[in-house]
Amino acid sequence: VDAATFPNWDGTEQMWPFTLVGDELKFTVPAASGGGTAVTVWKRAK
Repeated sequence: VDAATFPNWDGTEQMWPFTLVGDELKFTVPAASGGGTAVTVWKRAK
């Protein structure tokens, strides 16, 4: 990561689990210090 909204990620390598099924890509950001998990879903434009 060159620059992030979370300064503690700057200069680090982040690896997140992902799945790719059909036209949908999902990746999960591990729980932050505040708890919870974020899932981002992208769909291919047609």
